[in-house]
Formats: sequence, structure tokens, C-alpha cells
Amino acid sequence: MRSVLPITVLAVVLVACGPGNGHPEAKDTVSLGPVAADTPRRVPPAAPAPGKDTDTVAPADSPQLRGLRAGDTLRSPARIEGTARGTWYFEGQFVLKLYDSLNRLLALIPARATTDWMTEEYVPFRGVLEWKKYSGRGMLVLEADNPSGDEERAKRLKVGVWLK
Repeated sequence: MRSVLPITVLAVVLVACGPGNGHPEAKDTVSLGPVAADTPRRVPPAAPAPGKDTDTVAPADSPQLRGLRAGDTLRSPARIEGTARGTWYFEGQFVLKLYDSLNRLLALIPARATTDWMTEEYVPFRGVLEWKKYSGRGMLVLEADNPSGDEERAKRLKVGVWLK
């Protein structure tokens, strides 16, 4: 009798946990294959459409691009020229970045002052952007050097462009 009781309990447990039992609408999830993750995949934000300027700079303080407007087409290598206030420069330069439509960085170069930059007036700058194997929407970003890293002091100008 002692050996029959554990075997009976084990048989009841196996029958209760075995396949075919449970809720009548329950399905064999293993045969359904893999299931989607609970969290959706993160999609990188798209760059604004060319022709839509989005910037963090007051218009009076904005750099002025020479021969380039939002919605224009750039071809690699692209010479970027214009003027920016001396406050945009640190050691005579600030950053030019070029992104594709998925916000992937295509190019990053310094825009260098071509004259004395130690002034609050507008100072001419120049830089040449080069990128490989991309054509479509893009975003040119002019970013003032900010050695403090303080986001409140960050200044940038974004210009939507087409890339060839």
C-alpha cells in the first residue's frame, strides 16, 4: 500500500499536466512557431523633408549659407560656404554634419573660419562634405562648438536637402 500511493499521486500529476488537458481553447504554442516580442522594434526617426528648416537658433543669430537653401540638391563632394557669428566658433571652427533620411551620420567635418573669428560679427567659413553611396533625402546640420557641453548653450541650424 505504501508504494501504491506515491505511484498514484505521480500518475495523477502526469495526467493533469500532460497534453490535451486544460482549457478547451488552449493551443499548442510550440507548433505555432516563434512569437513577436512584447516591445516593438525601435525605428529611427526620419529626417524632416527637404525644404523644412528646423533649427534651434534665433534667426538673427543664424549662420547664412552661400548658394544653398532648404530643398536644394548636394552632390559629393559638396563645398559648404557661408558666414556665422564669431560666437559660433571655438578655435576658429564649428561642426558640419550630414545625415541620411534615417538619421545615420554620413559625414562630419569642421567648418573653418577663413578670417579672424574672434568677434561677434559674421565671419566667413568653408568646409567640404564627402559621402559615399547615398542619394535621397538628407539633413545638413551646422552645430556651434560648445566646449561646455551644456545643452542650454547648444546652437544648431538644420537644413533639409537632397543628396546625390
